[in-house]
Amino acid sequence: MLTPDVRYCRLNDLEDGDGSGYKNGVRENMSANPIRVVLLGYAGVQTLDLAGPLDAFASANSARAGAYLTLTTSLNGVPFASESGLRIAPDAALQDAGPIDTLIVPGGAALRTPSVYEEIAEAVMRCSAGCRRSVSV
Repeated sequence: MLTPDVRYCRLNDLEDGDGSGYKNGVRENMSANPIRVVLLGYAGVQTLDLAGPLDAFASANSARAGAYLTLTTSLNGVPFASESGLRIAPDAALQDAGPIDTLIVPGGAALRTPSVYEEIAEAVMRCSAGCRRSVSV
C-alpha cells in the first residue's frame, strides 16, 4: 500500500530549481565523456546475464548517443564459452580495460566452483579500488 506522501513524476516534468539535476528530462551534470561499463566474462557465464546488461546499455545509448561505452572482458583476454556453449570474444583482458566506472560480474553456474569464484573475486577486489561501482547480475 502506498503512503500519501509518495509522489510520482516523469523526467519530462522535472524543471530547473528542484534539485534533481534534470531539465526537461535531461540530466544536466552528465559528463561529455561516456560512462565506462566493463563486463567480466568467464567460462561458464550465464549468457543472459552478460547479454542483458549489454542490451540495456545499448538501449540507453539510443536515447542518449555515446552516454555509455561498454567493454566485454575476461581475466586474460582470451575467448570463453558461456554455460550454453556460446563462444564470446572479449574486447580486452580486465587489466587492460582502462578506467572503469562500473564493473559488472554476470552470474553463472561456474561461479559456484571455488577455483573460478576465487579467481574472479580476487580480480574484482584488485579492480574495484579504482571503480566507481562493482555490481553483479
